[in-house]
Amino acid sequence: GYNVNAVNQLLGIPALSGVPGLSGAGALGKGGIFSSLAAMAPMLALMGGGYLGNKLGGTPGMLGGGIAGLAGAAALGIGGSAGMLMNTWQMLSFLGPTGATALMAGAGGGLLGFGVGQNYGMLPGAIVGGAAGAGIGAIIASLAGLGPAGWIVGGIVGILGGIFGGLFGGSARRKAADTFVQQQETAVDQIEAQFKSYQVDYPTALTDLEQIRSNAEEQLRKLKDEGKKAYSRTLSPYIDKIEAELKGYEDERERRETLAVAPPQFAEGGYVSGRLAGWRSDGGIQAIVHPGEYVVNPAATARNRAALENMNAGGANVSAGGDVHIHLHTIDGASTMTWLKNGGGDTIAKYARGRRLEGRGF
Repeated sequence: GYNVNAVNQLLGIPALSGVPGLSGAGALGKGGIFSSLAAMAPMLALMGGGYLGNKLGGTPGMLGGGIAGLAGAAALGIGGSAGMLMNTWQMLSFLGPTGATALMAGAGGGLLGFGVGQNYGMLPGAIVGGAAGAGIGAIIASLAGLGPAGWIVGGIVGILGGIFGGLFGGSARRKAADTFVQQQETAVDQIEAQFKSYQVDYPTALTDLEQIRSNAEEQLRKLKDEGKKAYSRTLSPYIDKIEAELKGYEDERERRETLAVAPPQFAEGGYVSGRLAGWRSDGGIQAIVHPGEYVVNPAATARNRAALENMNAGGANVSAGGDVHIHLHTIDGASTMTWLKNGGGDTIAKYARGRRLEGRGF
C-alpha cells in the first residue's frame, strides 16, 4: 500500500494524525460538513489545478495542471486526493509500476510545460514542465514505495514538453506577428500614397504614422519575444524609412515654393505662341511689358500679322498714319479697271475698313 505521511516526510511536512490511506478517511474528521468537504477535495484539487494551468498554458496547461493539482493535494494529505491519484495509477498498472508513474508524471508535466512554453517560450515551459513532471513522479513514487525512476522520467518528459511547446508556440506567434506587420506596412504605404497625392499634409502624415507605430508596439508586445522582434527589426525601421522619405519630399516641396519663377518677357518683341500657355487657369499668359512697347490685340494681329512681323524686324511701317500711297503699275485706264474688278478693289476696301476699326482713320 501507500501512505501520505511518507510524502509529507519527503517534503518536510509534519505528519498529521488520521491521515487517510486507501480507506479515504479524512484528517478533517468524520461526519458533518467536514466529511463532505473531504469528499469533495479531489475534485476541487483537479479543478483548481486545471484553472491555474489554463491561465498559464491554455487547454494543454489545464489538463496538466489538473494532474499536478491532484498530486499536490495528495502530498498535503487533503481528503481523498491520494486515493483518487493512486486509483488512477493502478488503472495503468499494465504498464508496470514505473511505467505507470512515468506516464502520469510525464502527462502532467509535459502538458503543463507545453502550454506554458506556447505562451511564454521554451525556457519558462521547460522549467515549469520539468518541475511539475518531477514533482508528480516523486509524489506517486513515494506513495507507491517506488524508486526515483518514475519521477526522473516525468521530469525529463516535462522538460521536453516545455521545449516543444516553446517551439510550437514560438512558430505560431512568429506567424501571427509577421501577418500583423504586413497589415501595418500596408497601412503605412497608404499614408505615403496619400501624402504624395496631396490628400494629407506632412504633419498629418507623421501623426498617422506614429499612431500606427504606437498601436503596433502595444499589440506585438502580446506576442512575446516574437512580437517584440517583429516590431524592433521590421515594422519600426520600415516606419522610420517612410518618414525619412516623406521628409525628403516635404523639403523639396518647400524649396520649390521659394523659387522666384518669372513670367516670360518679350524685350525683343515677337509673336506669343500657345506653347507658353499654362501660367493662368484661363489659358492666358502672364508677361512683362516695358515702357515704349505697344500691345496689339489678337484680332488686329491676325489681320496684320505680316506687317507686324515686318515692323518688328525693322522694316518700313506702312500703316503708322499719314498718307497712304498706293502705287499702281498700269499701262492704261483699261488695265486699272481690270485690276480693280479682279479683286483689287476688294483689297483696298478691306484695308480701309480695318484702319477705321482700329481707330486710325484712312
